[in-house]
Amino acid sequence: MALAGSAASPSLPADIQAAASGTHLRWLRNHERREVLRDRWRAWFDDSDALLCPVVLSVAPRHDLDGDPFARWIDVDGVPRNIMMEIPQWTGLVNVIGYPACVVPIGPTEEGLPVGIQIVTSYLRDRESIDLARHVAAVVGGFQPPPLEEPVRHPG
Repeated sequence: MALAGSAASPSLPADIQAAASGTHLRWLRNHERREVLRDRWRAWFDDSDALLCPVVLSVAPRHDLDGDPFARWIDVDGVPRNIMMEIPQWTGLVNVIGYPACVVPIGPTEEGLPVGIQIVTSYLRDRESIDLARHVAAVVGGFQPPPLEEPVRHPG
């Protein structure tokens, strides 16, 4: 999250940019940790072509673009979860290590919201991820737009 915060810091409000970006020393230490993770993932992909994993902790949340993004919450199995800090953990890990991934819808919930899976492939194997997503979409029917409704608000 610290590496992602550093990368996103220029787009954040000015009063929190420095806290989100941290020091260069912190970035270097986190980059060293990232390289350890990359080595582990490289070894895993020696024996596997792709990893199918969650995209987020829940189905796709309804769009809510009002107010402070850090104050947005969704319900996950009865527990309020912060959209900015908790929800993107799966995609954040893959993004930080720099491995290719794409998301493909695999069907809707009872409410009509899309459910997807993230397809991760080995470093520089972007086309394999996209090709596998194309095959999955062909089997499950591809993306269906969710119904338009008002966002659900959770106290933060």
